[in-house]
Amino acid sequence: MTVDGASVAHDVHELADVVVVGSGAGGAVVARELAARGRDVVLVEEGSFLTGKDFTGDPRSMIDLLYRNRGLTGALGRPTIPIPLGCCVGGTTTINSGTCYRAPDYVLDEWVGRYGVRGVDEPALRPYFERVEAELGVRPVPDAIYGRNSQLFERGAERLGYAGARIPRNERGCLGTGVCAIGCPQDAKQAMHISYVPRAVSAGARLYTRCRVGRVLLSAGRAIGVIGRFTDATARDTGRELRVLARHVVGWEEVPQAYNVHQFTREGIFIQGQFVPPALEAPVLPGVGATHKERMARYARLGSFGALISDESAGRVRAGRGRFPLVTYRLGAADAQKLARAIGLTAEIFFAGGAREVYSGVHSRPVLHSIDDARALQTARLPAADFEMMAFHPQGTARMGEDRRRAVTDSAGRVHGTPGLWVGDASLFPSSCKVNPQITIMALATRLAEHLAADM
Repeated sequence: MTVDGASVAHDVHELADVVVVGSGAGGAVVARELAARGRDVVLVEEGSFLTGKDFTGDPRSMIDLLYRNRGLTGALGRPTIPIPLGCCVGGTTTINSGTCYRAPDYVLDEWVGRYGVRGVDEPALRPYFERVEAELGVRPVPDAIYGRNSQLFERGAERLGYAGARIPRNERGCLGTGVCAIGCPQDAKQAMHISYVPRAVSAGARLYTRCRVGRVLLSAGRAIGVIGRFTDATARDTGRELRVLARHVVGWEEVPQAYNVHQFTREGIFIQGQFVPPALEAPVLPGVGATHKERMARYARLGSFGALISDESAGRVRAGRGRFPLVTYRLGAADAQKLARAIGLTAEIFFAGGAREVYSGVHSRPVLHSIDDARALQTARLPAADFEMMAFHPQGTARMGEDRRRAVTDSAGRVHGTPGLWVGDASLFPSSCKVNPQITIMALATRLAEHLAADM
């Protein structure tokens, strides 16, 4: 059963074994796994249920529909950093590029050795990784949608001797339309709204959309349910309430990304393909007036890759005065230096692949003209405010571990000190997993569902 919150005409009271808040990579998997085991599950999602027929390919309207706060979520600090987050059934899996990496072995070993998390080393998680990948049809990008952008970058990486590979993606029948970030119009990307959520509903889970959960109900220190408010198509409160009482509460033409360079992942640097439509590319190209117009006129000859770093800097998430949380973050000097190196390495590969100039996203040197410029950037010490950045894949706000003084949950996802309350998304990660996290989230969510089912 699926209920659109905009159509609810009265308050709704539900009883269930488990209520899951959020239908992204964590929540959708937990809901499906528990429903398949015969548990009575209610899945609650703040956003709307949209599929390929609703995705027009128009960036502005799709960002309004699919992104939290119409794409304007960000972390306040020096500098302020945008954080694109999905707000729809499927969560951010609906708007990502389908990139599917397992957390590296050395990251999992760090979680065990440094943070005291039990049962998350590679041998223990391997069957969960394999199960999720089989569910989603994960495979490396095939030749048919491996475009010129990736081919030239791969050539540059090979000339420099940098290790790289085609990116594994969760897709079945991808046509390479390149609009992953604003919803797959073919429903080829196996995001949660196409895969796990329908399977959860088929197994008996009840899905409520357009319902914003604002409160966890407690009784004698135990989580016993949630209260949410239904919203209309414009995200305004309708005045109708959802109250769920449950034994457990769980919270959580070329393809844009086709090739990666993983030579530097142990340094916390990961370089991977990206590409966006002209309407989204235009604001980040340097120059104004005729210069900008000329660069946009050469859009068909533009290549694009992203330089990602796994940061050591930390931020905070606090309850805001309105309906959105307040996120603060300050990029430290060491991470700024790492980012300069990452951008410089990316530019170096572009030049080795034949680029004539590279637009760096660094305010003090927006256009690089040679491989020497790229190499100079790698060792530059620049202030954090000098970079144009976006923050993808926020992690670690409810870290797991057995030490209650250092962790919010135990190794399975149970919140310390609050029986019945679980966390099942990237918030669990004790540190950055250094690669795109959705497969690791799903593997941990599958494992969480096993533990939760055993507790019932």
